[in-house]
Amino acid sequence: MRNAKIEFKRFLAYDILDKNLKIIFTSNLLAAFGDGFIVYLLPLFIRSINATPEDVGLLYSLSSLSAAITIIPGGFLADRYDRKKIMIIGWTLWIPIPLMFYFAADWTQLLIPMFIYGITFSAPAVSAYVLERSQANSMALAFTTLGAAYAIGYIFSPAVAGLLSSFLDTRLIFMVTAIFYLLAALTLTQITSQQPTKTQTEPQKNSSADKNQGIWKLVGISTFFAVMMFIISLISTVIPQFLNDIYHYNVERVLYLGTVNYLGAFLLSLIIGRVGDRYSKATAISFSMILVSTASFIFIFTGDLVLQVVASFLRGASFPMWAYMGVIAGSAAPLTQRARWISVVQWTTRLSIIVAPYIGGKLYAIAPEIPFIVTIVVALSLAVAASFKLFKNEKPSSSPN
Repeated sequence: MRNAKIEFKRFLAYDILDKNLKIIFTSNLLAAFGDGFIVYLLPLFIRSINATPEDVGLLYSLSSLSAAITIIPGGFLADRYDRKKIMIIGWTLWIPIPLMFYFAADWTQLLIPMFIYGITFSAPAVSAYVLERSQANSMALAFTTLGAAYAIGYIFSPAVAGLLSSFLDTRLIFMVTAIFYLLAALTLTQITSQQPTKTQTEPQKNSSADKNQGIWKLVGISTFFAVMMFIISLISTVIPQFLNDIYHYNVERVLYLGTVNYLGAFLLSLIIGRVGDRYSKATAISFSMILVSTASFIFIFTGDLVLQVVASFLRGASFPMWAYMGVIAGSAAPLTQRARWISVVQWTTRLSIIVAPYIGGKLYAIAPEIPFIVTIVVALSLAVAASFKLFKNEKPSSSPN
C-alpha cells in the first residue's frame, strides 16, 4: 500500500511543486470540490425558481461576459501589486455567491451573484505566480498538475452532491459550497507574497520592429487559443443532447460519462504536462488536439457505451490546454508584462467561449453531426499549426523565488 501511494504521488508530480505551489494545489482541490457540488445542480435550481431555459442561458452568458470584462484589468493589477493579495481577494469574492443562491426566491435575484460568479480578475495573477515559481525544466507539468487538482475535485464532488440531494434541500448544498470556497481562500493566506517584476532584467527591445513583432506574437497566441477553446466549447453543450437524441442515453448515463471526462482530464493533464517538458510545448498541444479530434470522431461514429467512455476520457485532453495558455503567453512575454499578456490571451479566449455554445446549437439544429465535424477539422488544423514558429523559442521560467 505504501509503495502504491509513493507511485501515485510520483505520477501526480506533486513533488516538483515547491511549498507555495503545493498550497495552491490544496486550494484548487478545495475550490473545485466545493464548486463541483453545484455545477450540475445549479441549472436545475435556476429552473425551479421560475426561470425558462432561455433565462438560464442568459444568466450563464452574464457570467461569461463578467469573465471577459474582468480578466484584462486583473492582468494589469497582477503586474503592479502583490499577486498573493489579488488571488485571495478573487476567492473571497466568491464566498457570498452560494449564500446569495440560498436566499434567492426568483431567478431575477441571481443576476448579481451570477455576474460575480464570472469574475476572474485573479486568474492572470495565479498564472504569473505559478510561472515565476516553476522550474524551467518542469514548467508545463507544474501548471498541469495544479490544473489536475481541479479535475480531482470535479471527479468526486458531483457524485457526493447527488447523494446529498437525495436527503437534503438543494439550498443546503449551496451552504456546503460556501464552506469550501472559504477554505480555499483561507488556504491561500499561507503562500508567500510575490511582488511583480518592476524593471526589465532581460535585453531591452526598443525598436518599433521588435515591439511590432511582440504585438503580433501576442495576437497570434491569443488567436490560436481562442480558436482552440471555441471548438472545445462548440460541442460542450451539444454532447449531452447528442447522446440523448441520437443514442437515447438517459440522464444517469450522461452524468456517468461526465465523471469519466473529468477522470480523463486529471490523468491526461499529467501526461500532457510531461510531454510538454520532455519534448516541447508545441508537441504537447498537437497531441492534445489529436486526442480531442479522435474523441469527437468516436462521439458521432458509434453509440457503443464502451467507446463512448473512451471518447469522454480522451476529451479530457482539452483540460490542460487552459494551463498551457499561461505557459505559452507568460513564457513569450516581457518579464514586466507577463500577467498582462496572460490576461489578453485569457480575455480573447473568453470572448470566443461566449458565442461558441450559441453557434454550436445553431449548427446542431441543421444537423447534429456538424459541430463535431467542425471540431475534428479545426482541431487537426491546430495540431499542425502548433508546430509553427509561434511556439518556438519560448523563454524559460525564472527559478523559484
